[in-house]
Amino acid sequence: MLYDKLLNVWRRERLDNKILQIEEDFFQKYQTYLNHLETISKDSVESELTQKVFYKRFLRVNYLINDLIRMRLEKFYLAILKNQPLPENISMEETTFSKQLQKLIKNHYDEALGLNKEKVEEDFMSVDDTYEFCLLTKDENDKIIGGDLQVYGPFKKGDIALLPTENVRNFVIRNIGRKLTILD
Repeated sequence: MLYDKLLNVWRRERLDNKILQIEEDFFQKYQTYLNHLETISKDSVESELTQKVFYKRFLRVNYLINDLIRMRLEKFYLAILKNQPLPENISMEETTFSKQLQKLIKNHYDEALGLNKEKVEEDFMSVDDTYEFCLLTKDENDKIIGGDLQVYGPFKKGDIALLPTENVRNFVIRNIGRKLTILD
């Protein structure tokens, strides 16, 4: 049953510090399920008791979905701040969200550090596909998730890596790496 599956995912998400993998259409399925429960609770030709039971189920599913989204948003935010890789199997909505959040965080760092003097309105739906070389000046023992959602690392001092521009910028800000310019 959908309810039991949702309850199981919600419980596992609460107990684990990492973002759990879910089906790509997970939230779409439960949106349809919620709509179904709401319709039955309002328009059912069954008894008043049946309507109340479906309404209570609707409220419970609604709570579980909202709490699950909240927990996952917190984990996404922390993972992106720490440059940790995100799971491969996440919902379509979460993939879009993580790309937008990465852009927003990068822009915030740039603005706070004065790197973005000319404020240009950006399309947060697009992902910068440019890459740059980076010379690592310190060890970076953790794997990171790139702006292109690929996993990179771990790195050792002296490594040269071709990374998405925003990741090179983050390494420079954190004094972990230097941007390399290749001259012809």
